[in-house]
Amino acid sequence: MIELDKKEILRYLGYRRNQELTETVDQEIQELMIEVQKISNPRYTFRIFECQSNEENRTIEVLGTGLLFEGKSIYNHLKHAKKVALLASTLGIEIERKFVSIHLLL
Repeated sequence: MIELDKKEILRYLGYRRNQELTETVDQEIQELMIEVQKISNPRYTFRIFECQSNEENRTIEVLGTGLLFEGKSIYNHLKHAKKVALLASTLGIEIERKFVSIHLLL
């Protein structure tokens, strides 16, 4: 079963530490956490690619993918790297079906 961190959920919802959570919202979060744990089917995959930095453009090219990282932070983070790992993950199609349909109803 997937473990969920309520503090992280609240952080992604934009709640601050000192912000009070109403009982209704708290109950809804608890119910949705249980629902996600029941129907999720987490999967992931990753691959490692060689990469090349371009000091002039301040970019990182992931060789063999057509992927180009742009931006000061990612460039500074990876400028000396020779390889990068790319990760893709999902909670499963069941989550998509359930929560996308709910979103469309709203």
